[in-house]
Amino acid sequence: MKELKEAEEEWKKAKSEAIRLRDFHIENLYELLLKSSYERNYCRASKILEILLKCPECDMTRIWQPAIEVLATLDPTSTVFIDFFNIMLLKNHTKKRDVGEVDKQKVIMELVFYQVKYGQTIDALATIETYLPQEPYCNNPLLYGYAGLISFSLWEQLNAKFKKSEPEVVGYKPQKRKNASKIMLPPRERSKRKRNV
Repeated sequence: MKELKEAEEEWKKAKSEAIRLRDFHIENLYELLLKSSYERNYCRASKILEILLKCPECDMTRIWQPAIEVLATLDPTSTVFIDFFNIMLLKNHTKKRDVGEVDKQKVIMELVFYQVKYGQTIDALATIETYLPQEPYCNNPLLYGYAGLISFSLWEQLNAKFKKSEPEVVGYKPQKRKNASKIMLPPRERSKRKRNV
């Protein structure tokens, strides 16, 4: 029995030491991410972000701003930013130790901003329409404003696409008649004119 307790205590020590070591490595990754973003080494920063997003104990509030900087430099055809925001939205449901919670409304607005920026307006409207009926989001006027602007933009695009060409407005030009001078001149001037010619 004594050996079992000793083995259990050793296991707890090893586990706590492993947790501390893992926390130390994650802390180093945070620092390296900040350094990479300051140096504008976005390739290295994106790799660090991938590692941090796989960690369940990653504090999203710490990687939020550097991640936005990295995403802003990505190729517009890349869908990495959508994956990042989806991970951000899903990560908030996992409560681990002292992990800070990012405001999901800000995450949704950033996601919609990047979708509009890269020309994915239909996806942006679908994203907003997904979250608008839910409780904390239905009270946010900014989301309604985004939805209205995106809907108007899509309406304008459709209107321009199917707009018929307007008929040309032809200006009125009076036609010249053969005896136009006789009609326009008073009777006395008509006779004088003939004599001078």
